[in-house]
Amino acid sequence: MRPEHTFPDKLEDWDKIIFENANHFTVFRRLGRFNRDTHSFATFPEAVAYAGEDKTALVYAVCASGRSACMIRKRWLEYLAMI
Repeated sequence: MRPEHTFPDKLEDWDKIIFENANHFTVFRRLGRFNRDTHSFATFPEAVAYAGEDKTALVYAVCASGRSACMIRKRWLEYLAMI
């Protein structure tokens, strides 16, 4: 069974499993009331750089199986240190 198909007890562990098995990272940004912007990146540092200081930007780790998790902004430095 793939690691992203097992459900840990804590949410933080789920994020970590998805992050470690991510196939790519997607950034979602709101550009206005009805406009949005999405881009996919091969690496987490590229996604974080694109998100920049935009407080509305969300970064998702996406596994090849399609499972995903939103990478909590307050933990981005922790995720970057895992690389």
